[in-house]
Amino acid sequence: MKNKYIVIIAIIGLIIIDIIIINKKTIKIPTSNIDTYKLNSQITWNPRITTNAEWISKYKPRYIITGMHNDIYISDVGNSTIVRINIQNKQFKIIGKQGKNKGDYYEPREMAIHKESATLWIIDRQLSRISRYKIDSINEEFSDSFNIPGYFSGGGDGIIIRDEHTFWTCPGESDNLVYLYKDDKNIINAFGNLWIPNSNNKENIPISWIYNEIYLRRINEHVLAIIWMTRPYIELWDVNGDKLLSEELLLPEFEIMKSRKYPQNAMPTFVSGTDIDINKQAIYIMCPYMKNIIVIYNISSQTLKPIGRFFCTFEKDRYCSNLIVGTKNDQTIFYALDYLSGELIEMNIFQKVYTSAMK
Repeated sequence: MKNKYIVIIAIIGLIIIDIIIINKKTIKIPTSNIDTYKLNSQITWNPRITTNAEWISKYKPRYIITGMHNDIYISDVGNSTIVRINIQNKQFKIIGKQGKNKGDYYEPREMAIHKESATLWIIDRQLSRISRYKIDSINEEFSDSFNIPGYFSGGGDGIIIRDEHTFWTCPGESDNLVYLYKDDKNIINAFGNLWIPNSNNKENIPISWIYNEIYLRRINEHVLAIIWMTRPYIELWDVNGDKLLSEELLLPEFEIMKSRKYPQNAMPTFVSGTDIDINKQAIYIMCPYMKNIIVIYNISSQTLKPIGRFFCTFEKDRYCSNLIVGTKNDQTIFYALDYLSGELIEMNIFQKVYTSAMK
């Protein structure tokens, strides 16, 4: 009889593991066979080191990318500068200053590195300008800058460099397109329909919206990815502008967020950061709510399959935005910006959790 009760309790425990109960609603976990890992965290860089604290509440660091020499670049919007950090010794240096002259910034945002020419590209959305630097293991040297017609403060997150003279980006505002530009200001190609549906509109009717809340990433030489911030979808497009895939990202956290009520025209943030490992054909998605969960998907032109989940328990409330995935001492490392404090958070894998759902 005792063994019978033990079996019953075990079965009930497995059922509880496989569901999330919130607001008396039961949501089935769609990712029941995924390895789940717990992360440790530490502060790699604090913006208060390089500035007065006055701007922190309004203008925080916004974007991060991986460099070529064991380093990370951060667009420190509040200081109108770029910060370069060595991830081994945590030494940092400042690139640029506030101003409108060449090499100056007003609102530095997205960045990208063209490895073949060893060039750092930086978008300033307020000045509608891209600046380029030649970089080596120690220094950066200003190369040139050029203006982008029609560039505004809105737009998607991402600049993808095709070659030394052409690049994809999403200017924002009225046209809702991804553009292939040339650095002589000519437009070569455009694609997409980056409207944002009202989260309370069940028919998902396209509406006009001032910001295109997307991440623009490159899967490989021929395929680009659009990951929506304000709805849990990913689209794959070939570089000629043909849509290959549009698929919903299935996460229990997303189901919870969709079940909530939002004010008129309010947009929930499903995805706050994403990075792609081209060699592994994997994409990492960060959900800012529910313990800042990171999910890894296997990418193909036919389907998206979740293959791993990571979560981090912080000592205080954090809202992680942006995400890059790298290695340190041959271990996978995640870096993200805390939107609340502006700090750069480093997260490493602490242990594997064998249950598929996280409490």
